[in-house]
Amino acid sequence: MPVINCSLKKVSAERTRTGIENVNVEVKNNIKFLGVNEVSDDFRSDQWKTIAFSFIFFSGVYPDIGKIRMEIEVVAVLEDKVANDYLDNWVDLKRINDETYNIVSNMALTKAQISALALSRDLGLPPPVRLPQPKTKNRDATGSSSKGALADLT
Repeated sequence: MPVINCSLKKVSAERTRTGIENVNVEVKNNIKFLGVNEVSDDFRSDQWKTIAFSFIFFSGVYPDIGKIRMEIEVVAVLEDKVANDYLDNWVDLKRINDETYNIVSNMALTKAQISALALSRDLGLPPPVRLPQPKTKNRDATGSSSKGALADLT
């Protein structure tokens, strides 16, 4: 599936509480598929259609510390018959096939998580995704490990 764009359509973020040093903080994320719709595109021929898959991403920091909400659109160009099948299935059955859903939802989720990470940093909220943490070794007062500086690089 040739995806031509993955973009944020709407973003809202707020920090509702300060002073969270002694609070047990929990971050919950959710992404919801909203639907498929045809996008008008004057550049494509009659054999191709441009369709958009819409999502909402929500990240909440509890208890009532902050929230981030985004509307995301993944736009793809498909052959006319394939695009019509997607649109008809959505209208009639409110579903799309699993392979397509995996592709577009992963793109939307990646876009949302990266954007939410930047927003959470700017608002002073905990990150919505786990970040890697370096493992510490026994270090002396200079910051070197007991094996020497070159041993840390291997």
